[in-house]
Amino acid sequence: DCTTLYFESFTEDDLKKNGYNKGMKFNRPQVVLGLLATEEGLPVHYEVYPGNQFEGETLETAIRNIRDRYDLRRVIFTADSAMLSKDNLALLDQLKVPYIIGARLKNLTAAWTREVLDTGSYQNVPGEAAYQSLREWDYGDGRRLIVTHSQKRADKDRHDREKAVETLRAKIAKSKKPTSLISHYGYKRFLRIDGNATIVLEEEKLARAARWDGLHGIITSAAELPASEAIEQYKKLWQIEDCFRVTKHDLRVRPIFHWTPARVRAHILICFLAVVCLRCLAYRVRLRFESMSP
Repeated sequence: DCTTLYFESFTEDDLKKNGYNKGMKFNRPQVVLGLLATEEGLPVHYEVYPGNQFEGETLETAIRNIRDRYDLRRVIFTADSAMLSKDNLALLDQLKVPYIIGARLKNLTAAWTREVLDTGSYQNVPGEAAYQSLREWDYGDGRRLIVTHSQKRADKDRHDREKAVETLRAKIAKSKKPTSLISHYGYKRFLRIDGNATIVLEEEKLARAARWDGLHGIITSAAELPASEAIEQYKKLWQIEDCFRVTKHDLRVRPIFHWTPARVRAHILICFLAVVCLRCLAYRVRLRFESMSP
């Protein structure tokens, strides 16, 4: 997975670049940090990219560096939907690296959308699984599309949407100015709405959005993995998210106060070594005793 680290600076160079910042700090330069970890959440490798590097284009460098540096018998590359593109899938197929990648269900063609939304054709899953039904399809080119439906996830999706709509209705009632509802990111002051404008909620779009409640999909080329195991492996991506959380909050890797690229890279290396020590310690403690916070 990738994240962004911003600087206490407003000056760009070859490494520090303005780009899409996940913390919405678009006026500050940043670097993109790519991290690879085992399924137990132990960090094994990282890459530092210029701050304007698109996350989806970091894959080739990472895969080739892993192959050059490590003697691994086999890797099943697992990543979220940010890595899902035709070019990336073609690259992984070319390198013969099996993968599990989050599917962008709402971007599917009309034909696939009809199939996915027909939850009546899904198979019920007995036991205590996090989802109640699933279905898989041959997605072509040796890939499978696997989609699950979870009532708990559906309830959360509905709650989140209703909360957002409630907030939006309150904003509409409070201000009839269209510019007040535009996400500005620093640019709203340059906008002007000409003529009369009426703000309305599109109920039809809300109804269409509700059809996706509870659905989650992955695309995999790992033919030998049963659907349930592929889903469980994908869910372990939270381990990398937790590595980022520990790095940013417990170890305070950001903001970065260094200026030159060499010192920036050294700072990130030190922080990477620290998070490796911390995660390995937590792993050993969990095996012998119980899970503990940093």
